[in-house]
Parts: sequence; structure tokens; C-alpha cells
Amino acid sequence: MSMSFGAAGRMLLSVGSAVAAQALVLGVLQAAGGRRGRGLERFRPGAGTRAGRGFPGRVILPLVSRVGEGVVRLIGPHTVTGVRRRLLAAGNPFGLDVGEVLAAQVILGAMAGVTTTGYLALDGNWRPVAPLIAAAAAFQLPALWLDRRANTRQAQILEDVPGMLDLMVVCTDAGLNLPQALAVTAGRTPGPLGAELRRCLQQTEAGTPMAEALRLMAARSGLPDLEALTNAVVRADNLGTPITQLCRDQAQQARWRKRNRIEARIATVPLKLTLVTVFFFLPVLLVLTVVPNLISFATRW
Repeated sequence: MSMSFGAAGRMLLSVGSAVAAQALVLGVLQAAGGRRGRGLERFRPGAGTRAGRGFPGRVILPLVSRVGEGVVRLIGPHTVTGVRRRLLAAGNPFGLDVGEVLAAQVILGAMAGVTTTGYLALDGNWRPVAPLIAAAAAFQLPALWLDRRANTRQAQILEDVPGMLDLMVVCTDAGLNLPQALAVTAGRTPGPLGAELRRCLQQTEAGTPMAEALRLMAARSGLPDLEALTNAVVRADNLGTPITQLCRDQAQQARWRKRNRIEARIATVPLKLTLVTVFFFLPVLLVLTVVPNLISFATRW
């Protein structure tokens, strides 16, 4: 059976839109990663050069940057500040900035709206609401991805805080001061918390006071618990108070908060099981038990 022109057009439009969206996202990530590097390498001099980035760096990323600059000028500072906070909480993935995230939202939303419009036009069933819904859903995809990255990273930081404090206790018991204890702890702490500690030490080597570097680390994480911890450590260090007992108490409190988070997640399990039962098992049970009786009754009637 030969394929009609409308069906072939819809297929080509869908495939072309998917390829274009994938090329856009991969191009932005490749260019941004090549521009700024990964991890702490993006703070090295010369990391922002455009040499050797190829087509994504010469064409796609400048286009996205221009779109992002226009979006930043149009929206309010509150939205820009919120996106910047989520980027910092997510660890600045792929070296992206606020303009590039907002540009990705606008471009993906526009592509989804245009694709849906063309698809419905070829099909002959024009619905003005469908392109708007598709554009709104695609517009939220980068924000949802960024929120997921930030939440995952914050959960990893909270998971590693008790172990980091235990290392601090061992180091301070051995006679090390705060900068020395942080240097040893940063080298032995895995994950994003260790990366933040190493970045904090790098900032102190560049001339930033230790107290300010710790406060910046807590602000980047977006975690009130870590902010309270750093404030307590800085206050104890400024007063000349030994931080060994402070770190020991903070480690105990961190484990207590971790246990509370686990208990809170466990408490939501019955509700989730109830929802699964109502929306998945109950309809199947009704179909298997009620529908045959209805069919039998209808045939006898």
C-alpha cells in the first residue's frame, strides 16, 4: 500500500524535528563543554577560548548565546536569579550559563510549537491549543532537567556531610588547623561535596578569605543545613574555639537529619502503593471481573 503524501510529510516532519532538536542540544553541550572544560578545569586561564570547537562552537553556541541575551533582557531579574541559583546548585553542568539555559527553553518550545503546527496542518485537523501545549511542555524540559540535576547533587552532598565531618574531627584531633583539616578532608571526600571543598581551597589560594570561601560554597549548594554548618565553623574559628567538638556535634545532627529524611520517604510509600493500586490494579481487576458478567448479561437479555 502506498503511503499518502500527508503521512509521508508527517513522518519527515517528525524525524526532521527530532534530529534538529538532538543536534541543537548536543551541539550546545559539546560547545559549552569544550569552551569551559569540566570540573575545576573551567577556572584555568584560557578556558574560554573558542579555538578548536568546530561547527558547534562557531555557529550553534553563538546563536544560542544571542538568543539567551535577548531573553535575559526581556524577563525580570527574579527569574534570572532563580535560574542562576539552580545552575549553581546543579554544579554548573557542562559550563552552561543562565542565557544558554533560557535560550534552550525558548528554542525547544518554538521547535515543538512549529512541529506540532506543521503536523496538524498536514493531517488536516487543526487544533490551535495543541501547539501551545506542546510548546509549553518543551519549554519546561530544560528547567526540569536542571532541577533534577540540582536535587540529585544536593542529595549527594547531604549524604556525604557526616563522613566529611568525621574526617574533620580526626584531622583536628591530630592538631591540624581549619585550612589544613579542610585540605586533607577535601582530598578524601568523594562526589560533589569534595569538589566544592577543593574549589573552596582554590579560592583561598587565590586570595579569598577562608570564611568568605566557605560562605560562597554554602551559597552555591543551596542547602540551608550546609549554610548553618559553615556559619558555625567560621564563628568557632574566628573566636578561637576548638572545632573538634563542634564537628562531632554537627556530624551527629547531620546523621539525625538524614534519618528523618529516610523516615519521611518511607512514610510516603503507603500513599504511593495506594495510588498504584487504584490506577493500575483496580481497573484491571474490574475488567476481569465485571466486564465478563456484563457481556453475559447483555447476551442473555
